[in-house]
Amino acid sequence: MSAGTSEIEIMLKPYRDSLSGIMNEVIGNAEGDFVKEKPGGSLGNLVTEAMYTAAKQIDKKCVGAICNYGGLRVPEIKKGDITKGKIFELLPFENELVILEIRGEILEQWLYLIGASGGWPISGSIYSNYNAGGKVAAIFKDSAIIEEADKNLALKITQPMIRHDSVYHIATSDYIANGGDNCEFLKGQKRTNTGLLLRDVVMNDIRKRTNIQPDTQPRMIFIK
Repeated sequence: MSAGTSEIEIMLKPYRDSLSGIMNEVIGNAEGDFVKEKPGGSLGNLVTEAMYTAAKQIDKKCVGAICNYGGLRVPEIKKGDITKGKIFELLPFENELVILEIRGEILEQWLYLIGASGGWPISGSIYSNYNAGGKVAAIFKDSAIIEEADKNLALKITQPMIRHDSVYHIATSDYIANGGDNCEFLKGQKRTNTGLLLRDVVMNDIRKRTNIQPDTQPRMIFIK
């Protein structure tokens, strides 16, 4: 035993080495920088697209995914190898993917909160406009209101297309569903617990896609 090296340090070294090997595992390749920014940003888009893909496999009625801005804990993932450790840094909490079933008036309130805070990551299946005067409008790609080729229509909508008496299935984290980040109005809403951690959902999505191109398509447009 060398001077200054405790028996505990010697005992822990194999575990530390093993953990380091796990965290350094490369799970995919970033073909550009993924950046955390408002109202969405490519890093947020990466997370919400993975959430939406996983939720859609569980609930075919799911129309989109929303993640809180503060839930992303790194400012960027640089171009190059994406390691498992980097996703643990991005999503360090034990947050579960859940699917909420909420009435249109609740969804409208949620989207307005998001707009008022400058924007959160939202999946590309939802396009919305935010008006500081108190109005929010949204359209859903999966609702057949728009076709894939007509995404720009989302930039033109001015009238709310969220029906207050309709029920919308939205994927998010259990933290938000439990009322976190000023979302108290979501507490008690009907939900499906998927049993999937957000970071596992994101890692699985990256593994399947392998080479990931940053998506900078805006999901929320701010209208003065």
